[in-house]
Amino acid sequence: MNPEHSPEITSPQDADLSALSFSPQPTTPRSDTHAAGWSSSLNLRERLAAINECFADNHTLTRPPRSVATGNGQEHPCRHYEPEEVVDYLCRDVAIVEPASGLQKKLKLDRPLVVKLGFDPTAPDLHLGHAVVLRKLREFQDLGHHVNIIIGDFTAAIGDPTGRNTARPPLSKEQIEKNAETYLQQLGTVLDLEKVQITRNSEWYSKMSFADTLRLLGQATLSQLLSRRDFSDRYERGLPVHMHEMVYPLMQGNDSVNISADIELGGTDQLFNNLVGRGLQENGGHEGQVVICMPILVGLDGSEKMSKSKNNHVGLQDAPEEMYGKLMSIPDACLPQYIELAMADDPAVKQELLREFTDGPRGRMELKMAMAYDVVRQYHGSNAAQQASDHFDRT
Repeated sequence: MNPEHSPEITSPQDADLSALSFSPQPTTPRSDTHAAGWSSSLNLRERLAAINECFADNHTLTRPPRSVATGNGQEHPCRHYEPEEVVDYLCRDVAIVEPASGLQKKLKLDRPLVVKLGFDPTAPDLHLGHAVVLRKLREFQDLGHHVNIIIGDFTAAIGDPTGRNTARPPLSKEQIEKNAETYLQQLGTVLDLEKVQITRNSEWYSKMSFADTLRLLGQATLSQLLSRRDFSDRYERGLPVHMHEMVYPLMQGNDSVNISADIELGGTDQLFNNLVGRGLQENGGHEGQVVICMPILVGLDGSEKMSKSKNNHVGLQDAPEEMYGKLMSIPDACLPQYIELAMADDPAVKQELLREFTDGPRGRMELKMAMAYDVVRQYHGSNAAQQASDHFDRT
């Protein structure tokens, strides 16, 4: 990977990785046959006939290389490309890779990797903030790697404490199931669902005994968990930190053990939880997952991260005209981030828009319209995007 493309830790919230040296305890991961059971049916796309189609004039990988299964086995999806090129492609727009050289090492395993992304169905709708990570996941999927979406139907009853100064209210089983179903429908707007493994973490947590739970808890100390800013801030301010919240990072991390994840994706706010998963895997004598964190997309208010609870979100299921109008309302200062993280255009196109934002001839309104059109096109198609643009011009 070129040094100028090397992701760095941009969020100091969880940057102290030394606190996450977990006490070794016996851990029994799920059998590798669980992952292998569905890998044989992976439908890899036909390899591009001309390798040059995957490269721009400067030989930078702009579209994913693809391969086909050969004989009784599967050809490695990146075999015809230099590892550095594939790593640079996958690390575009990435904020954190931990460990820094981990992705290169994983890609040398010469097999499809198990790439994990977890969702707790605490709300019915996905938004553009979720799509930042989903689009990166799609890049791994298009390269032929296994995508495993963890639906946290069990952990949703606890609620992820990330970014919270109070405990999340518990959800009923009915609410969780309803939200989970809508999540699965919306994932299809970005991912190829025919090549996605959907796993609910109740599959293992509903079977755990109290002795199993104590063994899991024994792999971390109170001081390690309090190193997380969400907890330490509340503790120092004398606000409640409930025990079930402190268990959450271990539960999310244990999901990685159960599916033998090679890579876990998330936002920068998930760095702590994802590193816990890596530590738990290593405790069990297995190679730890690589943690890849994407930047957090700021909401329509321009100040806080996008969230439905803050009413500053653009939902993936928003109507085209509503989606377009919301995107046109963002503060000008947020436009560069939306160009980088929400648009799906070619990197060269995005770089040109960013250049014009700084010193180009086009005004901010015109640039914002180009961004809004591209985003609506991704989720509703070109005709709907043009109609949404025309509607905005009329009103």
